[in-house]
Amino acid sequence: QDVAARLWPALERRLAEHAGETLALVAHNSVNRLVLGRALGLPEGQVFEFDQDFGCVNRVCYEADGRARVALLNWTPGCP
Repeated sequence: QDVAARLWPALERRLAEHAGETLALVAHNSVNRLVLGRALGLPEGQVFEFDQDFGCVNRVCYEADGRARVALLNWTPGCP
């Protein structure tokens, strides 16, 4: 919960500052899971129910109205 309390204000601020732009977020496991979980509509208690490999890439697209769409989940270069 402490991570989430710090994450959401910072992420929302960055999204507002860079609206309409491409923004890269490089983060660790828990942060990635929280962002993905919210985009997928999952409660925070369920964010460990999907895989996140080391070094994977996720892509979340944020619409102008604030909706999020997961466009890529757990892609790891070089793995099928």
